[in-house]
Order: sequence, then C-alpha cells, then structure tokens
Amino acid sequence: MKGIPHSITVIDKIIEIWVESPTGDSSDTQILKITCKDSYQALLIADIWNLAWKLEPREIDIDELNHHDLNSVEQNEVD
Repeated sequence: MKGIPHSITVIDKIIEIWVESPTGDSSDTQILKITCKDSYQALLIADIWNLAWKLEPREIDIDELNHHDLNSVEQNEVD
C-alpha cells in the first residue's frame, strides 16, 4: 500500500486508516482496516498512528477509559 494516512477512525475494535493516493488523486483513496482484540487496544493503536503521522489527535475521554477498564475486569472475572 502506497500513500499517506490522512484520517484514522475507530469503530468499536476496528481501526480504519484512510490513505491518500501518492499521486494526490482522491479517487484512489484506500482504507486499511485493522481488527484489534478490544476497543481499548484499537484506541491506543490509533493514537500511535496519529502521533507518528502528525494527524489530528483524538480527544481522550477519561470516563470512557475508566469505564472500559472496569468492563475488562468484569469480563475477565466472568471468563
């Protein structure tokens, strides 16, 4: 895959990385999808991509992360 990432979105545990064509032609946009183990991992990986490519940082919702941490603990206790 050639091109430069211009947008990264997270949908549940899937990261979508929108990559512009190296020629700049908007009709050649590609979407790389990465499936993660959970939404927390997806958010962390997306943040790393955003930093590496100097894209707009995602706003981090501390309550969302705390909620996820609690759900992970509860899920591990159930498993």
